Amino acid sequence: MQSVFCNYSKENILMIKRGESKPILFEITLIVGAFAVAGVITAAGSLFNIHPSLTTSVARVFVGVVLLIIYRNVLKGGSVFNNLVIVLPALLFVVWNLYYNLAGGAQFGGMAFYVEAVVIAIAPAIFEEVIFRGIFIHNMRASGYSDMKCLWISAAFFSLVHLTNLVGQPPLIIGLQVIYAFSVGLVLGAIYIRNGSLLQVMIIHFLIDFFSNIFMDAPTSASWTQIGIFAALLICEGIYGVWLVARNKGDKLH
Repeated sequence: MQSVFCNYSKENILMIKRGESKPILFEITLIVGAFAVAGVITAAGSLFNIHPSLTTSVARVFVGVVLLIIYRNVLKGGSVFNNLVIVLPALLFVVWNLYYNLAGGAQFGGMAFYVEAVVIAIAPAIFEEVIFRGIFIHNMRASGYSDMKCLWISAAFFSLVHLTNLVGQPPLIIGLQVIYAFSVGLVLGAIYIRNGSLLQVMIIHFLIDFFSNIFMDAPTSASWTQIGIFAALLICEGIYGVWLVARNKGDKLH
């Protein structure tokens, strides 16, 4: 433990130890604080007429990088190329995004769309993976939680936070999106627990969001067949994530 905390300030050490001693309470505080700081930065950007998507992304990347710096030693893990075989099923979310948009008649956007998609996708990839996979899973494991419990709880927090994006949506859409976020949380959490690479799950998260934001005239509805396919994907991905951790008993991230 001494070597892990070398070059840390007393304040950083205290913050990390508090998170490890009360991971659930700390995560709630961290989520509220991180989103609040990002919101203040976004609001400040709006005063200078900067595009909201850009300011929100910059704000979240900034907060994520600051947290990465604070936790730079405890979040050290495996290589981004480690055990890539178990990563492949997670990329089915990318395939789904492509299928749903193209089947709905959407067209690929131009360079402006790709640039905006990068800006939109990179922020949650850093911000959310640091908070929900990196820090939260580390704190729960340090507090004695089993890997399986870490997986379920982190995925639940991840899905509940995404409710804020669904205000005013129909109940079916809200339900599917919450289950979608939960399923993604299970898979990304399982891959992180197995491979120990935060950068790896950041890249997967980025790809999922990037390929859902590169289309013009994206469809706003789905057929019952598509809903059925989507539901089957979510169930299979969730089961896969749980299976990955269940067969990994006794392994550690670091």
